[in-house]
Amino acid sequence: MDEEQIKDGMVHAAKNQAALLEEYFELDKDIIIVEKLKIHHGKSDKNPVDRLRFLSKAEMIDLYDLPVEQLPEAKLVDDSNYRSFLPHSFQDRMLRIFCKKNDPNILHSVHVAFEAFISGEADGPITTLPYSGQSLPVFLTQDDSDSSGSNDEEEITASASKRPNISFYEEIKKRSKR
Repeated sequence: MDEEQIKDGMVHAAKNQAALLEEYFELDKDIIIVEKLKIHHGKSDKNPVDRLRFLSKAEMIDLYDLPVEQLPEAKLVDDSNYRSFLPHSFQDRMLRIFCKKNDPNILHSVHVAFEAFISGEADGPITTLPYSGQSLPVFLTQDDSDSSGSNDEEEITASASKRPNISFYEEIKKRSKR
C-alpha cells in the first residue's frame, strides 16, 4: 500500500466517522503527510549473521603467534546453534502520519481517522494495514520561536499531542454523551 492509498483511506475513514458522529469532518489529503520507513540490519529481511564465519574457541588460542599462512579457516555456523538469540524479524516497518495544520480539531480528526483506518473500523476499500502496537500521534506545527517571520511550511517541528490515545468507538461514545 503506497502513501497516496493511505491518504485516500484516511480521508474515506474521516467521511465515514462524520456520518457516524453526525458531525462534519472534512480532511484534505494535502494536509496529511505519510512516511513509511523500513529499518533493517543491512540485509533487508535476511539474517545478517548468515554471511559471517566463526572460529571455535579452541582455534582462537595462540592466533597471534601464527603466521598468516597457518591461520585456521573460519566456518559457517548452523543457525540452530544461536537461533534463540536472534530476533524474530530482521526488519522493522513503521508508518508515521503528520498533519501540516495546527488547528486542534483538524489534528484530532487526523488522529481519529488514522486510528479508524488502521483498525479497520471504517467501511471502505482501504481499511487494513499490517500494523501492530499502539499509535503515538505526532502533529506538525509551525515553530513560533523562529523570529524571522517566515511562514514556510518547510520550517515545522514535531510536538506530541496532549490528547489521550482513544479508539474510534470510544470517541463515538464520548461525543454521543454530549
